[in-house]
Amino acid sequence: MQCQRTISRSSVPAPGATVVGTVRPAAARLRRSFASTGSSGARRAARLTARAEVEQAAATASGDQSDGEVPPGCARYTVELPKPLGLVLEEGPGGRGVYVAEIAAEGNAARLAPQIGVGDELIATSGMVYTSEQEYGEITVRGGEQVVRLNVRNNDFKTVMAAIGSIKPPRTVVLDFQSCT
Repeated sequence: MQCQRTISRSSVPAPGATVVGTVRPAAARLRRSFASTGSSGARRAARLTARAEVEQAAATASGDQSDGEVPPGCARYTVELPKPLGLVLEEGPGGRGVYVAEIAAEGNAARLAPQIGVGDELIATSGMVYTSEQEYGEITVRGGEQVVRLNVRNNDFKTVMAAIGSIKPPRTVVLDFQSCT
């Protein structure tokens, strides 16, 4: 079963497509879970930061900023897009990978990154984590914003969507794609 999520409220899914949710609610759930879990939210942010740092260190050590070798007939590219992205992403068959299902004709992806094509695989995305959290009475204040690179292939679809949703404008989302012919 394939699961789809829209990245942009302005995106219009193809007729018959199943749209399960949007990134904004996922980001809101992530924010609520960080705020409601107290110090466990800080631990979750630390785990995500550590995971991203390990993946980035492994990629840097291998001399490649992406996940593994580029297969023959494929090319990798990086784009930086403001929100809303203007893309519909879907989970790949068997829950493996995240792919571009649609590109909104008037969206940011179509205007600013014409190299993105339907069927391209998302390899990595940027995400925002908070490295500190303090409580003042009943209010939790998060600080230490840090942008991390999240390897998509090692994470589930919900985590990838939450990472994309964690980037707040005016910051842009950095996306690494792989296109195969």
